[in-house]
Amino acid sequence: MEREKAVVTSILIEQVVKSISEKNYEQAQNTLLSARKLSPDNAFIHAYQAFLKNQNEDYEEALEDAEKCLTLKPAAAHVLAYEAMGNAYKALKRIAEAEDAFNRARALKEDTLQVEEEEGIGSSNVLGASSTDPGMTSSFRGAPEPIEPSAGLHHAVDESSIVAGFDEDEDTLEQKRKKAEAIKEKEAGNDAYKKKDFHLAIQHYNKAMALDSSDITFLTNRAAVYYEMKQYNLCMEDCEAAVQKGMQLHADIKMIAKAMARKAGALMQVGRIEEAVEQLQKSVVEHRTPEAVKKLADAAAALKAKQEREYIDLDKASQEKQAGDDSFRAESYQKASEHYLEALRRGPSSVNPDSYKVYSNLAACYGKLEKYADGVRAAEECIKLQPSLPTGYARKASIQMQDKDYHKALATYQQGLKHNPENEEFKLGIQCCREILVKFNNGEVPDSDVHQRAVRAARDPEVLQLMRDPEVLAVLRDFQTDAVKASEVHTKNSPLMGKLDKLIAAGAIQMRQRKGGKIFEEDY
Repeated sequence: MEREKAVVTSILIEQVVKSISEKNYEQAQNTLLSARKLSPDNAFIHAYQAFLKNQNEDYEEALEDAEKCLTLKPAAAHVLAYEAMGNAYKALKRIAEAEDAFNRARALKEDTLQVEEEEGIGSSNVLGASSTDPGMTSSFRGAPEPIEPSAGLHHAVDESSIVAGFDEDEDTLEQKRKKAEAIKEKEAGNDAYKKKDFHLAIQHYNKAMALDSSDITFLTNRAAVYYEMKQYNLCMEDCEAAVQKGMQLHADIKMIAKAMARKAGALMQVGRIEEAVEQLQKSVVEHRTPEAVKKLADAAAALKAKQEREYIDLDKASQEKQAGDDSFRAESYQKASEHYLEALRRGPSSVNPDSYKVYSNLAACYGKLEKYADGVRAAEECIKLQPSLPTGYARKASIQMQDKDYHKALATYQQGLKHNPENEEFKLGIQCCREILVKFNNGEVPDSDVHQRAVRAARDPEVLQLMRDPEVLAVLRDFQTDAVKASEVHTKNSPLMGKLDKLIAAGAIQMRQRKGGKIFEEDY
């Protein structure tokens, strides 16, 4: 196992060197993170990490990684560490320390070259061009210019200290070669996928799997291709195989969760929503991400909608409504409400044109049960379905009157009258509400009723929003300071007075006549 880790780490570090040489630092960083998980105490990993942190201008962290590298073997990696330290010190304007680090890198590099020549390792192309400028001291005052790590150092150490360190046999070398080839095939498959050349992508992923059966990303990537080709069964098979193999090989849990989510997507496409929800639940448990949580929520909503559709039965809906009507006449209001709710589940408004009648009756039940908020909501559904009929408005206003929410009952009656101008019930309701509100405003009702309305107003979101309105608060202060002047100034502002009228109607404030003709405002 350790030998395999060393081989894979070596391959990954070679990829890091390649990405750095191409100045693809983001890719280098991602690959380095994978290598670090395998071999956290590898000297080269810390050396290249220091270099990349210099690129990100994280100079203090670069120094930490470089110093960590110096505590590890082999010494050849220390050249890279000293070079990274030199560049970090230079950027931090610590010139003497930078010069010392570069000198150490230069001396150590020369020692490495000498050892390689004595051992017969060609040095002409091993180190490449030196990244330590002999004239660096004279140019220290300029802006820092981070350098590339010395080319070839990892390659030399890879053969001399990692491979030779455990006397690698021919089988292991062949395995290493196959893994490297597999990664190339995967990258070629990814390129083909991006170009939507799906058949070519599959060919490359197949070759990658033939070379290395231990990497589940080849399976998940091929599954993505099958998904785009709408071959959902093949997609699910690959995802399931990836999950099973990932569990056996203790693969990255993120990749296993990704395979589960991808399978869920295919299941959704073929209408197997329950199974999709189950897969997404497992995926979220393994690795919770905002994207996975959203997919789960969407799938759960789709499942609920599917179950509701399958539950529809208009004959049973009619039977439940009749049972509700019978219970209502028997004054069994709780039982009646249960029958009406079941009638709506069996025959929702999307398929039952008479559902508004069920909502109207349900509202009446809630009024009898003194569940006023539920009653108002049921009546509003009735209005939404049949806005031109008086039924919903009458139910809603009646419940609001029961709840002593007179200003809202007034608004409901007025709204209903617009659709039914000759409706006598609405006209009488408007007159009744206005008379009651005048009594409240004149203090002609018991203090307990005034207090009850004020408490309700304090819980009303619309009232609370108005009471936080800076313009409204300023006007209320003006009325308290000089009511006559405030009245002359502000009554000309129709939108503002409309806000005050709402607060007065809700019982949040009262306007009373003072002695001497002045207006007194009391805020509850």
